[in-house]
Amino acid sequence: MTARSTMVVLSDGWDLGDGPLLAQELSWLRRRAHLVAWVNPYARRPDFRPETAGMLAAIPHVDLLLAPEDFESRKPRHWA
Repeated sequence: MTARSTMVVLSDGWDLGDGPLLAQELSWLRRRAHLVAWVNPYARRPDFRPETAGMLAAIPHVDLLLAPEDFESRKPRHWA
């Protein structure tokens, strides 16, 4: 991982583990990555609130909170 890396987390945030440990590890990743994006399948719901232990631990270290639908309108890019 370099300072130009993008970290993508795919999770619903319903973490049942150690919230402070998750926050610590995400903080470590955030200091090393250019961008941290969290893709959460519930993020587009009108009633979505990042209130689970996992999401509460993650939010301070996340640059973008996205839903899977955010990618639907984009065409894949092909690199030569």
